[in-house]
Amino acid sequence: HTWGRKRLWDRQLESPRILLVIAIAVFVWVLVGGASFQALEGWRYGDSVYFCFITLTTIGYGDFAPATAGGRIWWFAYVTIGVGIMFLLLISLSNILVALGKTFVTDRPPWTL
Repeated sequence: HTWGRKRLWDRQLESPRILLVIAIAVFVWVLVGGASFQALEGWRYGDSVYFCFITLTTIGYGDFAPATAGGRIWWFAYVTIGVGIMFLLLISLSNILVALGKTFVTDRPPWTL
């Protein structure tokens, strides 16, 4: 049954443990990206990590951009995977906040409005 599977998926994404795992995955992905762009583009590691964070949060100031063919190819794969992980992080966070809101609304004392 599709609805049952969807609901199970939603419940899993409401778990703080899943949120922590996804947040760690984002952190590691930014560090891996930093090392890879440092190697491919010759940037300092801090600049590479900054570029990865700005890219994955879709801010994109434009002050850094891959110039080599290898860097551009890796950038495409990096962003495709990384933005997907970021969306999972946002979905998990929003599901937790909605679940907390529902708990707050349903578990109120009877004397509140």
